[in-house]
Amino acid sequence: MMRKIVLSFIIYHFSFSHAVAQDTLTIAMTGDIMMGTTYPSVMLPEKDGTELFIDAKPILQRVDLAVGNLEGAICDEGKSTKGSGPNSYSFRMPTSYAPLLTDAGYDYLSMANNHANDFGQQGILSTEMALKREGILFSGIAGRAEYAIIERKGKKI
Repeated sequence: MMRKIVLSFIIYHFSFSHAVAQDTLTIAMTGDIMMGTTYPSVMLPEKDGTELFIDAKPILQRVDLAVGNLEGAICDEGKSTKGSGPNSYSFRMPTSYAPLLTDAGYDYLSMANNHANDFGQQGILSTEMALKREGILFSGIAGRAEYAIIERKGKKI
């Protein structure tokens, strides 16, 4: 059982208490998202992760664009590309946790980090499929999903 999950986030907007102009976008950006792991042993949060985003969710759902860095693979099986040992860290989040990202309000996730390939091509494909099922855009995998185009308020980002 995982004892503590830390989610850091930055809000890029002057104020939520004032009306936002039609041509202004509010963006919330979070740091590394790692919703527990099932490798090498199961270390998942209580209540199937339903409370992982409890503090960030009201902010993520209120902005025009919620962005995060997905730190690991969303897959249910596969062999780690990093081997094993006390200093070998591979993160594998269950595919059943993908809806938690949608429920939290994420629109886009970056996969450009040192854990995207923790479970090789199988992990990348599973992660992409899970995010596509949830309608979450993503990028960061060279030769595959190098960029994503997000449209908000008539503007392409």
